[in-house]
Amino acid sequence: MIASCLCLIFSIAVYAILPEFRNVNGKNLISMSSCLLTTFLMLILDLIIRNYAPFQVCFTIAMIIHVTFLGTFFWTNVMAFDIWKTLTEMKSKGEVKKHSKKYLKYSIYAWTATILTSLPAAIFEATDWVPWTYRPKFGVTRCWLSDATAFYYYFNLPVGVILACNLVMFILIVRKLRIIKKMTAILNVKQQQERTNLYFKLFLVMGITWSTEFLPWVTGIPGLYALAGMLTALHGCFLFFIFICKKRILTTFFHRIRYGKKLSSSTPNTSSTQPTLSSNNNQKQSIENLADSKF
Repeated sequence: MIASCLCLIFSIAVYAILPEFRNVNGKNLISMSSCLLTTFLMLILDLIIRNYAPFQVCFTIAMIIHVTFLGTFFWTNVMAFDIWKTLTEMKSKGEVKKHSKKYLKYSIYAWTATILTSLPAAIFEATDWVPWTYRPKFGVTRCWLSDATAFYYYFNLPVGVILACNLVMFILIVRKLRIIKKMTAILNVKQQQERTNLYFKLFLVMGITWSTEFLPWVTGIPGLYALAGMLTALHGCFLFFIFICKKRILTTFFHRIRYGKKLSSSTPNTSSTQPTLSSNNNQKQSIENLADSKF
């Protein structure tokens, strides 16, 4: 889990530091990664203090874990919708409409849906009329959902619905790509197809991990909980390898870290001004193309 945290921190840093990735797609990825990073940090804190933490502290940690973990999956839903929306708005020359408030709308949807989905767990935990069997049992054995029944109803069930919606969205995306390929003068089809491939890898990672959570519950084999826990703990590493672990992205990032200030603050001689500007412009164009094609 610590390795996942490091991978997530690095992924967020790449998309936050490089201006070329500060588009809607990059912001969506940062939001999803931030949710997952918060989840893992709280799970680590839970492991440390669960045996002696007061109920109020444990309940707070549990709600943060619950909200941010569900938020991670809702942001995958946003990413799927954004790809589909981009394809539907593509014009004959491959241009896409600009929406300055698109990320704001996505944020409102993702967090509203997350809070509404998380609310029943908080309400049912605080009421006496819900049978004990169906309560989330925050803080009973750990600072989150404390048994398989609670995990199924309050996490696996809503996540399953989200992934089902993502699957439908993916089918629509593939269908739209096939239609667009038959049209002429579409320039950005390859870029959108690469984004779809990245999303499909993300969908597989999320879906397979979610599916393994059912194995111990269905088979009754306790040892399978370790497999499910290991795959969940590696989520951050999977995201890193899908979106960040590419030679060109890493080269661009480390070049910006090492030479960014030097290049921007240096004052070249007259004889070298034109080549430097030309090189910088070419580098900027290359990075912008990379940002569009790799996400």
